[in-house]
Amino acid sequence: MVDTYSNIVSHYITPEDKEGLNEALKLRYYVYCEEKQFIDKQEITNDMQIETDEYDEQESWHFVVENNLASGMEHVIGTVRLVHFSEEKGFPTGKFHPPLNDKIKSYGVRDLNTVAEISRLCINPCFRKRRDDGMFGVGSYGDDKDVRRKYPIVLISLLREMYHFSKKMQIQYWLSSMEDTLYRYLKCIALEFEPLDEDYIEYYGKVKSYLLSIDEAEKNMAQKQEDLFRFFSMTGA
Repeated sequence: MVDTYSNIVSHYITPEDKEGLNEALKLRYYVYCEEKQFIDKQEITNDMQIETDEYDEQESWHFVVENNLASGMEHVIGTVRLVHFSEEKGFPTGKFHPPLNDKIKSYGVRDLNTVAEISRLCINPCFRKRRDDGMFGVGSYGDDKDVRRKYPIVLISLLREMYHFSKKMQIQYWLSSMEDTLYRYLKCIALEFEPLDEDYIEYYGKVKSYLLSIDEAEKNMAQKQEDLFRFFSMTGA
């Protein structure tokens, strides 16, 4: 049987890899501007059909999943960024939720520099072909012995890359503003984000803000999802 997943690789985009970053930003443009229309195309001031903002260059670490057998818009099949804290800009969610920093500190976080926000998560529509996959490709995945078929491969590959990079950079918490569907799915795979507020905010849709302790997530996943924890513990694609 042909291994249809052997061509899928994930990695951190280094600051020097301008071409790789532009590919990721083009996927963001397609999903956020063309498909979901979260962002008005008229607000895009470049002629490259990329979606970018003030956090991308200095405050963000970018990650990507690629299909090495595909080209064009189907080559990059997933991207996400981690935005680290800065005194000048804060976190992206803070623009839509002013009490955010105080909410994070009330969780017990002493240093906001140990927090990074999961932002601009995009899954290419070509990898969202199941009927109930939704925007993040978290549809009905069955009980399969191969972890790549049991879980949405693009999403868990991005999460794994962020996990290893966060450990390297001594990031202890992930901040995320997400819709209920994604929150419930992550909870099912033992990534149990804690709500910072019970109220919804409007941030490219109806979302709530959450925080996850990476140390606690490690313990929960090791106990509850052993196969997925083994996958997360691997390095490389």
